[in-house]
Amino acid sequence: MADPPSTGCYCCIFSSMASLLIQDIAINVLATKPFIRNGFFKILFIGIVQVATIIATFFIFGYCIFRTYVAKAGFLGILFKRFRATVVITLVYLALTVLLHLISLFNKLIGNLDNKWPTYLETIFFFHRFTSMLWYYTCKRAILRLADPRFYDEEWVRHAFVHHESSLAPKPFN
Repeated sequence: MADPPSTGCYCCIFSSMASLLIQDIAINVLATKPFIRNGFFKILFIGIVQVATIIATFFIFGYCIFRTYVAKAGFLGILFKRFRATVVITLVYLALTVLLHLISLFNKLIGNLDNKWPTYLETIFFFHRFTSMLWYYTCKRAILRLADPRFYDEEWVRHAFVHHESSLAPKPFN
């Protein structure tokens, strides 16, 4: 049986992940319409910091995934099945963040953000904020689920693999 991660290591990983999520929440609170109207470099800075935060969170999540016994045994399919929503929502949120900041920068350059935002930018802004809430929830849920001691138990991995293999076996005709 493999040892689960030490409490100190897990607390460090959890606190760094939580601080990155809080940082992203703070960026989303600060990056409102009046703030973005004020300058090109503010939009650029906020965009770079937010994308870096999302990528760092994704790397920490990946690090936690690959520390499990399930990943070390080579059964990444089991982990992907359990954490598929987190991966997909993170990638969608990252794409929406990049898209929002690039379009904001472009519109600021041509002077479109001075008075009123275009409808397409408001739509992207809405979907970005909505996806951010989903992202916060799935990231928090994923990091708490990675604390499950079963992911570090060799017997559970064997049982999950046998169950997974039996579900893939062809069914006999009746």
